[in-house]
Amino acid sequence: MADVGMTQVVLAEKLGCTQQHVSMILKGKNNLTLETIAKLEDALEFDLIGETLTPLISSTSYTDIPVRCSYLTEQERPPYGDKK
Repeated sequence: MADVGMTQVVLAEKLGCTQQHVSMILKGKNNLTLETIAKLEDALEFDLIGETLTPLISSTSYTDIPVRCSYLTEQERPPYGDKK
């Protein structure tokens, strides 16, 4: 917000909510819906999700991501790459 010179009051007006709600969002006290994230992106003119994920996606090989199937038994796990 400081980068675009916006106060909590102005952001609240753009979002159609109270300054107190904006304060809770900024403190991480709320789980945000996709609708709220989209409104934040529009109000701030900044791509919150894309800017966060782009470095991760471009620097990660999908083969390096561990598959977590600890809740499945060996027999229940899908045959990744195995064509039987």
